[in-house]
Amino acid sequence: MGGNGGSVNQNIRLTPPGPGKIFAIKMFARVSFYPTLFYNIFMEKVSTRNWYDRIDSNVILGALPFRSMVKTLEAENVKAIISMNEDYELTLFSNSKQGWAEHGIDFLQLPTRDIFEAPCQEKLKEGVEFIENLKGTGTVYVHCKAGRTRSATLVACYLMEHYKWKPNEAVNHMFKCRPHILLGPKQHFAITLFYENLNNNVTKERKTSPRSSSTQSL
Repeated sequence: MGGNGGSVNQNIRLTPPGPGKIFAIKMFARVSFYPTLFYNIFMEKVSTRNWYDRIDSNVILGALPFRSMVKTLEAENVKAIISMNEDYELTLFSNSKQGWAEHGIDFLQLPTRDIFEAPCQEKLKEGVEFIENLKGTGTVYVHCKAGRTRSATLVACYLMEHYKWKPNEAVNHMFKCRPHILLGPKQHFAITLFYENLNNNVTKERKTSPRSSSTQSL
């Protein structure tokens, strides 16, 4: 499915943008935020798109959770929220950490620039650990603006960690649950790198386990 969701390109290597391009990306992300948010609201009303979709018993992947959605989140047994948004994206319509805490909902913000960026590996690791630590206590609502790209990248990494899936298996599962996810080259690269790091960690653990050490000494 290329950049639109169904498969992961394992051979992507990216060149970092220069300072001028970074500035342009920042400005475009800010200027386009409200028009694209309202577009997403419109599409949810006139198409088959859902504002959010359940991925498994632990995770919901969705768009920006509005303050008015508190009762809906409670009905879904949401106990925590992970936001991939920058501060300016949350100001008008969503709650702060304190605001969610007033409703008994934990909150983790892993700010990532919209449209042209993927979450860094440190944020992906932190987000996955956050979900795993809450496993069995309720649902974690993972979101960005539209629930298509930044948050989908994190959820793919969670699926690989939790179910020991390969990148294409994680992406395909998300695509079945939420068909309008949108993953570009940077997101594919981040997912693939996370998978490689997972495999490297497993290999290291096997080499340093007591059983491995005793086997090597024979």
